Amino acid sequence: MPTTGPDLWKYRKPDASPVTAEVVSAHIAATPAGQVPGMLRQWVKAAVPLTLYPSTFVGRDFVGGDCLLTTEGCDVAPGADPVLTVLPPNYHTSNAAFVEDLKAYAVAQGRTEADGAAFARWVMASDMLTMGDVEGVYAAWVQALTCTMTARQAVITCTREHGTQLRLLCRCGQRHTSSPWHGVSVWDDEGCHYFRLDDVPMDQIADVIAHWGYRVTGEWSSIRYGTVVRRVTVEPIGGPEADEDSPEGLADAPA
Repeated sequence: MPTTGPDLWKYRKPDASPVTAEVVSAHIAATPAGQVPGMLRQWVKAAVPLTLYPSTFVGRDFVGGDCLLTTEGCDVAPGADPVLTVLPPNYHTSNAAFVEDLKAYAVAQGRTEADGAAFARWVMASDMLTMGDVEGVYAAWVQALTCTMTARQAVITCTREHGTQLRLLCRCGQRHTSSPWHGVSVWDDEGCHYFRLDDVPMDQIADVIAHWGYRVTGEWSSIRYGTVVRRVTVEPIGGPEADEDSPEGLADAPA
């Protein structure tokens, strides 16, 4: 994160106010040429242009510049105006032609024109866009039509910026934005982040997964490529649905 910009870390204080558009704009303006502002790094892989607003993620939920902006929704700071629109590097120069190609593919699979249009909108608005793999994206869309929001895996990620986070992966393959589908941060007893997976008590993770109504059915696998990732298969344990609130010791993960 640039050192010449405003002091964004003061928004990590528990009594901090939501970051303002002016502060965000100043941070962007102070970013050296050729560098991506810290708060924009999570948006550069998006498939469509995104209008971003100052977010409400402050206090202990604020763990880095990536938390300062959010897309339109309940996480926007009250009364905040749009800060900017991000045009990702993989945005199609001819989206109209691409949308028509998606519609045509769905129709060729036996869908109606209306279904084809719905498929195209879903692709453009989701994280499922894979260049050259329309067949795979179409299969994910078909599965999403009957989505029951049933998890197939639990995933733990650990980064230097965000600490340890836990989320569920849906069987339909698409991303859901609410907790625990989007993720929650894992806190220690003092309300601090775990920055090493080896420090996280796995029995605590199992309890959290059980709170969400699932049990672990396999062995945790590990992947390391900058971000440490562990994942495991899960299955519903039945009974009443778990409370929507995060368990004690967790808080909603930054968007």
